[in-house]
Amino acid sequence: MHLPFLIAHRGDRNNFPENSIEGFRSALAKGADGVEMDVQFFNGKLIVVHDYIFNQDKEHPTLQAVLREVKGKGRAEIEIKAFSKDIIQHLKDALIKNEIDNFELTTSVLPLILPLREAFPKANLGAIFNSSDVEPWMDQMFIQRKITELMFLTGANVAHVARLTKEQLTQDFVEDLHKFNFKVHSHIERIDMDLQLQMYHYLQEIGVDQCTFDDIDLLGAKELDTIIDLYGKIDHGLLS
Repeated sequence: MHLPFLIAHRGDRNNFPENSIEGFRSALAKGADGVEMDVQFFNGKLIVVHDYIFNQDKEHPTLQAVLREVKGKGRAEIEIKAFSKDIIQHLKDALIKNEIDNFELTTSVLPLILPLREAFPKANLGAIFNSSDVEPWMDQMFIQRKITELMFLTGANVAHVARLTKEQLTQDFVEDLHKFNFKVHSHIERIDMDLQLQMYHYLQEIGVDQCTFDDIDLLGAKELDTIIDLYGKIDHGLLS
C-alpha cells in the first residue's frame, strides 16, 4: 500500500520556533521526508516567515540559509507568500545557486502559478485550495469539477486540498485526480495522537500522495504503530 510522503509543517514546532533552521534540522533528523516553509521577498532578500504582516525588527532566516541546511536531507516544500511575480526570479536564482532539485513550490495565490510554470517547466507546483474555495452550496461533484479544472487552468500538478473534509476528500476524488497525473496533498493537524494516526491511515487508504503534519511526534507514533501492526500479523499467521 502507498505510504504518503510526510512533510513537517514549518519544521519541528514541538521543540523549536516555526520556520527556524533548528526546527527544519530537527524534523529531518527525526525522519520527516521533507519540510514546509513560507517564503517572502523583503528588503532585497528571500526570508522564511509565515505571516504576511510580520515583525520587521525580528531577524528571520533567509531562504539561502535554510536551503543549505535542507540540501540532500529531504524535500523543500516552499510556500510562496507573494502577490507579484517579481519573486520568481529570486526563487529560481536561490534554487540554482544551492543546487536544489528536490523541491516543490506552492501558493494559494493561484494566478501566480502560470508564471511559475513558465519559469519551472518541470517542477512540482502546488495549488493550495482554501476553505473559501468550497462554499456550502457546492455538492461533491461540483467541488471535484472546480478543483480539477483549476488545476488545468493554473498549470499546477499537486492539488493541496487540506481544507476539504473527510467526506469531501474521497478515494474516488483522489483516483480522478490521479487519472490526470495530478498528485494529492493533504494535512494532519495537531490533535489527539490516536486521531492523527487514524487520519494518516485514512490518507494512506485513499491514495493521497503526500501530507504536511503539525506534530513531530507523529513520526515516532507512526513507526511504533507499524511495528505493532507487523507483530500482530505475525502472531495471527498473516505473514510467512
